[in-house]
Amino acid sequence: MRLELCLFGPPRLSMKGKPIHVGRRKTFALLIYLAMMPGEHSRAVLTDLLYPTQTRNHAMSDFRQTLTFLRQLI
Repeated sequence: MRLELCLFGPPRLSMKGKPIHVGRRKTFALLIYLAMMPGEHSRAVLTDLLYPTQTRNHAMSDFRQTLTFLRQLI
């Protein structure tokens, strides 16, 4: 599987040369962060980055949805 992430101009994602429509800004933000910051990241850190104004429980719930959506894309 070859996944391409282009960050010059509007962010674009493609797989095997075919564009993938992400549609959700948080999903794209998570994908970009993970691509640019290799290594392990705790869910707590990622939820703080993506959902800084939400309560921990609400942020974790939204993060699970974002992660599920990202897994379905790729």
